[in-house]
Amino acid sequence: MPTRRKSRTEVFLKSTASNNLAMTTPDRTGKPEDLGLIELFGEPSSPFVRTISLALSELNIHYIPIARSSHSDEIKSRNPYGLTPVLIHRPDGLYARPEDVITLSEGSIRRYVDELLFPLSSTHRHLTPPLRSSGGVVDAKTVVSRSRLDGLISKLSQTIIPTLDAGYIKPASALAKQGKDAETINSTLAEPLTRIHTLLEIVEGQAAKNAKWLLEGENLTWADLFLFPVLDDLRSSPAGHLVSGNSPNFAWLSGWLRRMDERVSVEVGKKA
Repeated sequence: MPTRRKSRTEVFLKSTASNNLAMTTPDRTGKPEDLGLIELFGEPSSPFVRTISLALSELNIHYIPIARSSHSDEIKSRNPYGLTPVLIHRPDGLYARPEDVITLSEGSIRRYVDELLFPLSSTHRHLTPPLRSSGGVVDAKTVVSRSRLDGLISKLSQTIIPTLDAGYIKPASALAKQGKDAETINSTLAEPLTRIHTLLEIVEGQAAKNAKWLLEGENLTWADLFLFPVLDDLRSSPAGHLVSGNSPNFAWLSGWLRRMDERVSVEVGKKA
């Protein structure tokens, strides 16, 4: 029987499992399939599913999108809470043993992408500032940078995205399907719109003062990828004037959206 060739992921996991072994640098010249098989489960329209999809595209990590609804039986079989996205990584593709298959959901996916999939990818772009050290001493500045990014993503995930998505975008879509016009929709949803306006004032103010947390040139971070899907949806809604048009209420965020539109990952996502 021929010997099964170990995937790069298996080699990487083995090389990091023991403190007695020196860290090895994965071969970045290998083929994409050397990462194994990656599947991303969830609704294609979900802001959080789109975030992970954008991240994988930015890192040139090939994956299979599988459209499934939250709380469906198939999702619950992988995440008892029924929430998406769910990422499944089979390090040796279809030949992966059941005990080697990695199943991750929600917030854990970001760390897995950063710490395992990114080092095996063909790109050198960091979505999270790398933790640096010298002589066994951790660089405090990189700890602060990573902590601040985590804090921003937490605010986006727990406050801004739910407020926009569940508070306005989904209800506005439901009203539009009932034949309501934009003026009626915005009048009906005046209270959540006021809340959204307040939150976007905070985001725009912070971003304008510290633009490195949101796209400026090539300095893309996870914060961009978390914020873009929901603001993209807002732009297409009856409240699109907040972040688009000739005189948007939030000019900085409008410009940021246009810069994001130029990303290959965004273009690919819209064609999918």
